Amino acid sequence: MPHISEWWQRYYKTIFLGLFLIVYVGVGIHTESLLWARKPLPVFLIEDFRYYQRALNDALQGISPYSLLRIGPGYFYPPPALFIVEIFSAIPDLLYRSISYAIVNIILLLIGVDLIRKSYGYAWSSVWYWYILALFFAPFLEILHIGQINTFTVFGLFLLFYFEEQSVLLSSIGLNLAVLTKLSPIVFLPYLVARHKYRIIIVSLVMMLFLLFLASVRYGSHAVLDYPSVLQWLVTQFRIDTNSQSLIAKIATISEVTKKIPGLQGTYSWEFNYSLAQRLLTLYFMVIVLVSSLMTFFKPQPREFLFIITGLSMTISPNILWYHHYLFAFLPLLIWLGWRKTHAGWRIWILGILLLIQWDRYHLTYGLLIHLSLHLSILVLLYQQFRDFITGYWFKTITVTST
Repeated sequence: MPHISEWWQRYYKTIFLGLFLIVYVGVGIHTESLLWARKPLPVFLIEDFRYYQRALNDALQGISPYSLLRIGPGYFYPPPALFIVEIFSAIPDLLYRSISYAIVNIILLLIGVDLIRKSYGYAWSSVWYWYILALFFAPFLEILHIGQINTFTVFGLFLLFYFEEQSVLLSSIGLNLAVLTKLSPIVFLPYLVARHKYRIIIVSLVMMLFLLFLASVRYGSHAVLDYPSVLQWLVTQFRIDTNSQSLIAKIATISEVTKKIPGLQGTYSWEFNYSLAQRLLTLYFMVIVLVSSLMTFFKPQPREFLFIITGLSMTISPNILWYHHYLFAFLPLLIWLGWRKTHAGWRIWILGILLLIQWDRYHLTYGLLIHLSLHLSILVLLYQQFRDFITGYWFKTITVTST
């Protein structure tokens, strides 16, 4: 019997990790299979990328790529993102284009994961499961299915994080890739200010202006000039159903459900002001990121605090949020997983959130629990950062002053 006890002590972590991965992969495939049932292939193969192609064709014909203002088939990304669309559109056959797009997405995600591994000095053999977490992450499987552009955005943030201390040029390229495929990563500019990375900011802004100029030359000045008004329109839009993953949609769905419950009408049901709620939510996240930024600015702290808080806030704050957008949360969660290498409790928490994202799209709360877990994560990290700031900076300053 002693040898069994020794064997268990040696391998129990591997056994639990293996069981977790079996469940994780199975649930991820299950969630993707439900999407297949709703959007069967090949009819909906890279559906969203085809919408991008429509915008590209319009732009090349002198029509604004933003002429279709409709959530779903509309194109709402910055004009330079059309360069990526045009590269893949050069492949004439739909099947080959889809395969090429999927292969590039997979390679970019795996390279990004490997950059985080290198950032924390792990041997490949100790974090091999990270690559499985990435490849079978259900939001990523959805991206491969419908041809979304999010992987390019996340890869840009991988580059920003990894090269921040090594290369101004490469980190600036990363930020540009992120911002010019999805505008929301612009929230990482305060992160760079707080980290005193002014050279990265300057180079990034110059690069952005240059790419916008190239986009105006290639796709017409109207493509660049129309974009601000498109953004104004976009921030006023709300999709209220179980497919929408915004917090406003989750709360509004609860509001609508209470109105249909006999005996609750006029008692516990309420009219939900979407616009006001979204403004308050945005203000809430702005305050959180500002507080975290100020603490980072005034006292050298682990950059992970602000990067993770910013990344998770960027993910769950928008008024338009789809399931595949949760890939944006994968990077900060992976950084958290690598950063807290000695804390088993945090590893369990982070893996639990990833599993929850796998499952909660069509089951349980249709995404509300995902929001709650990420909100709680942000607040816990902010508390830890504040505690570190107080004990490591403010308290010492008071002590020195008093003496």
